[in-house]
Amino acid sequence: MENEFSFRRYVFDIAALAAAPIHRVSVVIPNYNYGHYLVERLKSVVKQSYPVYELIILDDRSSDNSRQLIEAFVENSTIDCKVIYNEVNSGNPFQQWLAGQDLAQGDLLWIAEADDLADVDFLSEVQKPFEDDNVVMSYCQSKQINSEGNPIADNYLDYVSDISSNRWTESYVESGFKEISDCLAIKNTIPNVSAVLFRVDALSSALKASIDEITAYRVAGDWLTYIYVLEKGKIAYSPLSLNYHRRHDDSVTIGSFNISQLKEILSVQKHVREVYELANPVQEKANAYAQKLYQEFNLQSPSAAVWYEHPDLSRYREVVQ
Repeated sequence: MENEFSFRRYVFDIAALAAAPIHRVSVVIPNYNYGHYLVERLKSVVKQSYPVYELIILDDRSSDNSRQLIEAFVENSTIDCKVIYNEVNSGNPFQQWLAGQDLAQGDLLWIAEADDLADVDFLSEVQKPFEDDNVVMSYCQSKQINSEGNPIADNYLDYVSDISSNRWTESYVESGFKEISDCLAIKNTIPNVSAVLFRVDALSSALKASIDEITAYRVAGDWLTYIYVLEKGKIAYSPLSLNYHRRHDDSVTIGSFNISQLKEILSVQKHVREVYELANPVQEKANAYAQKLYQEFNLQSPSAAVWYEHPDLSRYREVVQ
């Protein structure tokens, strides 16, 4: 009765009958040993200026004090909560994404990673484009913070500057096909899932159809998921930095890049190249990005100065005319 007929759900139903519907946003928080960030994260969700329909907390068998913190929060929460404690660690974040969308009863889904934060107006901003029924994904710019919560950068504009110096300075709505062909063919231009709001049915369809392929990736599974979701509709973007992406010193993108990660990046690039007809400038940028990573992380050798000369990477090569 509490889960299915709460007063909060009743208010959403009344709003719908009154021809003033509110998007039903399900928030999924996957957590594994992030107890030291969890309370602050939960506060950033419940304080959203746009109403949250339900909160789904997925704890992946944490060994810290996460369970106690979750139980204390749920006991005092005014938002409908579902909590799942895995008996066995899933070992893969995308399995948690799949589990979260299975439980979600809203029409929009926010995967709010447990170590990130959000401005109070995050949901209010990113839900707006869903008035267009063809929008399947909406996201905003992110600020970067370190493990202690101190600012690193106000945005990710430097990261995407090799694709465009102005595309991400203004709001836009674009077809998924064009976003993939112009941007996601080169790199993952959406650095943090916490900045994204999905249409549930589009995310569900993408994950269920391709979960084995997605979970085979350690670092590029989110990138591939975005591509599969965007094959189903439009993307919307806001330049407001309303998401706070926590960058850890031991994260793959900062401190432990090796050839296996580059293989994943090249694999996604190859997938897009084989499915979509890409313009030569896009292929050139994708190749240049791969070469940049190859050099930055000292993977080159005298016999393989270019990434596709490496014997483990040559199969990903596409000669750009």
